[in-house]
Amino acid sequence: MNALLNMRSSNLVLLIVLPIFIYLTFTSSDYSRSFIAIIGAEPGAPTMLASFLALILPLSLGTFGLAGFLAKKKLLGLEPAQLIWLVLIQAVGLLVLTRVVSFDAFLNALVVNAIDAIRSEDVVPGSTPWQLTEIAAAKYRLLFQWILDGFCVLTALLFAGTFTNRSIIKKWAVRGLIGTNALVLFYLLFVAHLGFASGLFLSIRAVVFAYIAASILGLVLAIIVGLKPKKKTFNFSIVLVVLLIAGAVFAFMQPKQTYVVAGDASARVLIMKDTPSRLLDSVRESDWVLQSGKPLSILSTSSLERGLKMLDERDNVSGIVLPAELLPNDMRAEWTAQILPDLYHTLGFCFVVFAVIGAVLTLSGFQHGKHPIAIGAELFIDTIRGIPMLVIILYVGLPLAGNIRDISNGVIDMSGFWRGIVAISIGYSAYMAEIFRAGIQSVPKGQLEAAQALGLSKWHTARLVILPQAIRVITPALGNEFIAMLKDTSLLSVLSVRDITQRMREFQASSFLPFAPFNTAAILYVVLTLAIASALSSLERRQNRNLTR
Repeated sequence: MNALLNMRSSNLVLLIVLPIFIYLTFTSSDYSRSFIAIIGAEPGAPTMLASFLALILPLSLGTFGLAGFLAKKKLLGLEPAQLIWLVLIQAVGLLVLTRVVSFDAFLNALVVNAIDAIRSEDVVPGSTPWQLTEIAAAKYRLLFQWILDGFCVLTALLFAGTFTNRSIIKKWAVRGLIGTNALVLFYLLFVAHLGFASGLFLSIRAVVFAYIAASILGLVLAIIVGLKPKKKTFNFSIVLVVLLIAGAVFAFMQPKQTYVVAGDASARVLIMKDTPSRLLDSVRESDWVLQSGKPLSILSTSSLERGLKMLDERDNVSGIVLPAELLPNDMRAEWTAQILPDLYHTLGFCFVVFAVIGAVLTLSGFQHGKHPIAIGAELFIDTIRGIPMLVIILYVGLPLAGNIRDISNGVIDMSGFWRGIVAISIGYSAYMAEIFRAGIQSVPKGQLEAAQALGLSKWHTARLVILPQAIRVITPALGNEFIAMLKDTSLLSVLSVRDITQRMREFQASSFLPFAPFNTAAILYVVLTLAIASALSSLERRQNRNLTR
């Protein structure tokens, strides 16, 4: 009864309405199919859910015991010294459950989504959904059992280390238990493919990762905005701007490379693989290649030998673009252009941009008595807050990520999921920076002066004096940003990220149901939002109780 009295009124209403939704889900085929499709439940979902619970419940029990042991608090009638025994119960429970519960379906979904299922020999060709071969399933089943048994043995050894009289061994044993439990829990909750609700967990993971990244970036921006200039700040800034200008001059003064076009414009023109991209438009749009007002089509080739062979055979090709030094003696150049190599052009352009930005920030900082980097942080915050989130997601997810992939030669090739997380983190970091700045400014200056008088360093002052008080003030605002970020993860569907919204759109397009998919997705978001709001209310009440003590 006390739980109902302390519950948020909105959650109480939802609790009353929830049976109606459950009734619709289990009695209406439209809603049941919508729910299964939107949360991402794959074939064999009940079995996978049972396997997941068989892993997560013992781990949660051990983590609960560790938390009580470290906090030195009495929980569930158990003393802190007794709570550590829950870790041993966790290890025994895992050993028993992994030999009673079948993990085949869970393991199959986990492995086939972690490897290249199309090319791997461990996957049955043409299977829908993907299935491991019998040999691969046995191999991974044995590997899975070895890993779990090794984890349980390690837990037992670390547990025994907590009872030693040597403090250093006891300390590292506790740290080892925390680290191993945290690592396994993190993998299961935020990395492993959970086939019983892959779409739901994808949305939850996206908001958690984006929130953490946005909080870190926002805190860094808030600290940078508060920087004060020193005596040598502007001298250093001027020297940096001069060096950037010198770097730009050096890059633009490098020798240009001469490219020629051999052949004629009666058909397509071949372009070598490493030809500067800025030359393509010049070739395509030059007067000599225009026919009836239409630009000439271009065809790329990987090697000079292949290109010359295609040109000799007249395989719908009439010309070729190549460096002047590679022009054969029996061919005549029809068009010549001198162009700076892409490397020096990109470096020069970047140096110019950074030099202009540095000069403007230095001048503005000198005029207003602020640090140039602080002016840059303010500019970033104001700019990002003025751009819609959808535009940021599209910009980061498509052209920016594509250019980073090209520059790194494919080394940095983020998936749509991580592109969306980076975009949301950048977008919300501007709002988080203002929240952190307001919280930092709410701390009385007298406390900062007292901390300095006590000899605390700036780092200790920030960690022990400023942040604890600022966090209490800004907790409601941070919670609101988390809820807003959860809803904005639905925008990741434009990058084909198969979260709740994308799966809703896919199911609606295939089923042609007018209301059930949209209603189901809306209810799921409402449930998640109210759960987060309840957790935040509980956190605020706990903070208020701590303040009144």
